[in-house]
Amino acid sequence: MRISSAMARRIKSTLFGKLLVSYLLVIVVTLFSVSALLSHLFSEYYFSSKEAELVRKGQEIASLMATLSESGLRVPDDIWLTAMDRFLGARLYIVDTRGLVLATTTNLVPRGSRLSASEVSIPSDRIATKHRGFSPRFREPVLSAVVPVVLKGEIAGGLVLNAPVTGLTATITSVRTMTAYSACGAIVLAVILGLFLSGSISRPLGEMSRVTLEMARGNFKQRVDVTTRDEIGQLASNFNLLAAALDKTVGDLAAEKSRIESILSDMAEGVVATDASGKVILINERAKRVIGLSEDAEGRPLNEIPGGEPLAELAGGVLGSSEPDVMELAPGGRCIIARAAPIAGCDGATEGAVIVLQDVTELARLERLRRQLLADASHELRTPLSSIQGLAETLRDRLVKDEASRARYVESIHEEAMRLNRLVRDLLDASWLQSDGTGWKVAPVSIGAVIAGVVERFGRTAAERYIEVETRVAENLPDVAANGDRLEQVISNLVDNAVKFTQPGGKIEIDAVVEGDSVRTSVSDNGPGIPADDVPHIWERFYRVDKSRARATGGNGLGLAIVKRIVETHGGEVSVHSEVGRGSVFSFTLPVYNVPVHNVPTHKC
Repeated sequence: MRISSAMARRIKSTLFGKLLVSYLLVIVVTLFSVSALLSHLFSEYYFSSKEAELVRKGQEIASLMATLSESGLRVPDDIWLTAMDRFLGARLYIVDTRGLVLATTTNLVPRGSRLSASEVSIPSDRIATKHRGFSPRFREPVLSAVVPVVLKGEIAGGLVLNAPVTGLTATITSVRTMTAYSACGAIVLAVILGLFLSGSISRPLGEMSRVTLEMARGNFKQRVDVTTRDEIGQLASNFNLLAAALDKTVGDLAAEKSRIESILSDMAEGVVATDASGKVILINERAKRVIGLSEDAEGRPLNEIPGGEPLAELAGGVLGSSEPDVMELAPGGRCIIARAAPIAGCDGATEGAVIVLQDVTELARLERLRRQLLADASHELRTPLSSIQGLAETLRDRLVKDEASRARYVESIHEEAMRLNRLVRDLLDASWLQSDGTGWKVAPVSIGAVIAGVVERFGRTAAERYIEVETRVAENLPDVAANGDRLEQVISNLVDNAVKFTQPGGKIEIDAVVEGDSVRTSVSDNGPGIPADDVPHIWERFYRVDKSRARATGGNGLGLAIVKRIVETHGGEVSVHSEVGRGSVFSFTLPVYNVPVHNVPTHKC
């Protein structure tokens, strides 16, 4: 019983059940209403017809009695009443105006008995009366008709006709039974049709519900089978069109989202987007690295994430004014430019803010280097130019009288011109190397021969400063893959620095050994050394450990930058090891000639 109740509740809760129940309810109510109405009309018609027949026959008998009485012909009452009883199928008896029974065809109403007013009431208007109901005397339902008997113009009595309704009731019951069976058959047929019709309506809708659920789960490939051409079939066709459009739209949105995420993830700038309440709705990895965030921040207020307080203040200002704003941040010693702009909705209202974080630390450093470059270049150019100008003016004004002093002045002018020429050459080399001007030819070069040539060229300068130069080149040293002129420039710059920073009486050592597929060349000195804080920067252009820029020791700060660029372009590496007060060792490696050379990619400023 519980299962039946549960199934009934389940059926009622579905569209199929509602349609079936509603359809059957309409059919059942209609059939029972029609059956009841037809049964009632049939019984009324049958009873009315029988009553009308009794009245009509009674009037004919009453008229015959009046005719026989006026003609003087008398027929025994028992004979003709019995005949009439058999002819009409009704019980007949004659009463006078007082209700006294004068003649009868039934023993239940003996002759001479008096009927009550409820059993017989002779109408005074000569119109027959009818009555239908249960008779206590006959103990069954009867149809009664009382017809007045008129003799000589006056009512002399009445003729009472009582017809039992047992036969009529059986006939009506049979008719009602046949109607009920027909109604049950119609209900069974209606159930079958209802199941079919309800299923034809609910089945496509149920299929649409299933497909809708699949679409809600992200599967937009499902379709509904179109089996009819009616409104339900048209709805299914439209549903399939909607599913196809949604599939395309969602696919386009997913592709667009993927492209946007790819763009955001590959952007060099950090991007943070917030809603109108200041909660983070988007943040890329670059932004996390910029503000030093290692956890997920989406869905959290910007001012509650580590390092997000200044960004929350910037976003709040943009949300309040709906105008772009810029802020400069300095987390961890870096320089960050934060630019914020409002996000406008469809109605023009501000729905959030987007913040772009640009790490300009390197740009700021390069700007400092640029300013330093201008200052260094100006200083380096001004010093020799000023010296040349002063010496030339002295000679022009004939202030030097003797030939020895004039020769010394000319020699000073020549040295300053050479210094100026070296500066310009280094500037040109640095510019050329930085602009990827590496189209030189690579050939097998004997690094021992290059070292010997450089040592011979710097030998006089080292001897004047009482500096010992020692070379230790390994025997059978293989040739390296390099450009001879550029390799000579690298060794010359390193030896020149060593000579400049080695104190008189010091020593410079030049080594060349094989390390795997490379040749390592080292230039060491016992000069003042380099502080640890300056070591990472010595390969930068115009960077000088000697901030005093003394002419005796200071170069132009371009030599080591040129060395690094040339070596890395040849596929080698540079390194330095230095201790304050103990000297420095500059080393570089170059591949052996039979080893492929791989150029290191560089980045332009």
